[in-house]
Amino acid sequence: MSTNHCETIAQFSIEDFFALRAQHIRNVNGYSVHIDIQRYEVFRRCLSCALCGIQGAYFLLQRHSGDALCTAHFNLYTADGQLMTNDHIIPVSKHGSNALDNLQTMCEACNQKKADNILHEGLK
Repeated sequence: MSTNHCETIAQFSIEDFFALRAQHIRNVNGYSVHIDIQRYEVFRRCLSCALCGIQGAYFLLQRHSGDALCTAHFNLYTADGQLMTNDHIIPVSKHGSNALDNLQTMCEACNQKKADNILHEGLK
């Protein structure tokens, strides 16, 4: 199965993913995973898109197609298979930081729509 140019290795429930993260598991299904990255903390704080409200429903353990390394990453998806992303509330292009308090969960469609705007600039 291939999603977003990635090969899917396994599916994890929200609960199972956060249990792995809480235990700092770094090897999942034979793949090296960076489990403590900031992106996952954003998802832990909120599973819903900041713009449309759609909810993340499960995580897929994925690796980039053609990657020879035994590394993988987790992506959050909605029940209908939409990718959830991290969005900069104040975009980096407008001097926003990568700090956790400047990041929010957003579905891929809303993130593309928002682009490098700030939500109070009339998108909502």
